[in-house]
Amino acid sequence: MDAMEPAAPDEPLIFDITERRVLGTLIEKSLATPDVYPLTLNALVSGCNQKSNRDPVMSLESFEIDGALQALKIKGFVTMVEREGGRTVRYGHRLGERLGLGAPELAVLAELLLRGPQTTNELKTRTARMGASLSAEAVEALLGKRAEGDRPLFRLSPRRPGERYPRWRHLLMPADEAPAEPAVAGPEGRSDAAGRPGRTDLVARLAALEARVARLETFHDSGVVGAAPEPEPKTRSQPDPSGWIDVD
Repeated sequence: MDAMEPAAPDEPLIFDITERRVLGTLIEKSLATPDVYPLTLNALVSGCNQKSNRDPVMSLESFEIDGALQALKIKGFVTMVEREGGRTVRYGHRLGERLGLGAPELAVLAELLLRGPQTTNELKTRTARMGASLSAEAVEALLGKRAEGDRPLFRLSPRRPGERYPRWRHLLMPADEAPAEPAVAGPEGRSDAAGRPGRTDLVARLAALEARVARLETFHDSGVVGAAPEPEPKTRSQPDPSGWIDVD
């Protein structure tokens, strides 16, 4: 592969969903099965559409993946190569050299590209299949380092209600495709990341409760609450509870 300059700090790193699947698959295969890497178009189609280690599972056609490859080649993140004596064109990624990423960082990025947002422990476990022997602390440090600077690659999303841990995601997608993050309103807002009510919500609940108590007190003072209902007068046609008819 020809040498290439690292990506400029002001160069946008935005890829559509097909390009992201292609890049994630190329990284994964380069680390997990280097003996068959670079990949042919057919192998890349199978890798992009495989059902394991993918979220979402996709059913991309070869022309869609070929189009993504051409776009990535123009952007400088994919190269076409031919093995010695081979006639089939093969494809490889250039994310490592363009973004200055080592194997552990590439493994983490591949997982996020292929499966979406994940916790630190999930990334620790799932990157092992790509040869990354990382502790949870090492994964956290790696993500934290590349979440800062002029060109952040990762972001820690707030913990959602019902989740035990926050999740990391990559920043290589358009803003309108990014997963919605839970609102974190803090003390003044409606609720925090754990779903607990904020001060504004508590004040509103307290006001509603006071209004309800005031209405109940009004009803009580007027004798509406607790007053026994007036008994209905008996008529000759109404039977007594004992079953007898009053004839007096």
